Amino acid sequence: MSLGNRLKNAREASFLSQKDVAAKIGVSNSVVSNYERDYRDPDTENLKKLAILFNVSADYLLGLTNVLRRLDHTDYVEIIEDKDLRTWWEGLPKENIKDLKTLKNMWELIKARNNDD
Repeated sequence: MSLGNRLKNAREASFLSQKDVAAKIGVSNSVVSNYERDYRDPDTENLKKLAILFNVSADYLLGLTNVLRRLDHTDYVEIIEDKDLRTWWEGLPKENIKDLKTLKNMWELIKARNNDD
């Protein structure tokens, strides 16, 4: 199965339109369409965004594995889309999911404390 087919399947499994995906990763609708029709491949940054958005590994999207493995990144999509936190997020080491989960828990505590005030 091609990268385009895997992207389309992952998008449909996520109940998102091409327009939704385009808005979430910051590209035009035609770019997403070109990805899915194998007219164009996403660059590394967009491939990473797509893997996080669809909650699958980049290895799956690239066809290096057929195991549709769901990742723990979906909890962090909100953070990625928050413009105020984008710079902070991009500086974090993404390969250490344990640290990211700890940071997310800390963030939840801060939000809860602010809501109690």
